[in-house]
Amino acid sequence: MKIMYSSIKNNVENIERSFEFEESLDIYSIKEFKGSLEKVGSRYILNGNLSYSLTSKCDRCLESTTVTGEAVISQVVSNVEIVSDVVESDGLTDEEIDVYVTAIDHFDIDEFLREEVLLLTPSKKLCSEECGGINY
Repeated sequence: MKIMYSSIKNNVENIERSFEFEESLDIYSIKEFKGSLEKVGSRYILNGNLSYSLTSKCDRCLESTTVTGEAVISQVVSNVEIVSDVVESDGLTDEEIDVYVTAIDHFDIDEFLREEVLLLTPSKKLCSEECGGINY
């Protein structure tokens, strides 16, 4: 879902999203994201609560497993033009200003949430900590 910066009324856009996506053989579900995108000066602040799940194979026994999680999101969002102006004037890098950089005219909330969930997912997916593996 793309949010056009020009369509944000009263400097705040309330957001409610849920969707699924696949990555490799894993199925991710954004069960619920409730938040807002608020204009603050020339940037935007994204705040909200995220709940998600992942259906995958256990890395030890290969049985199907579901991992769930929740996160509180608070992120500065800015378009390419504004970030490049700040970097040129202040000499700062993207890492130093910790800004999620978007297209000039819109913010793709689905892409942002997809990236967040991928970063939040554990590298080893286990059905349980006690799983002994295939030969157990």
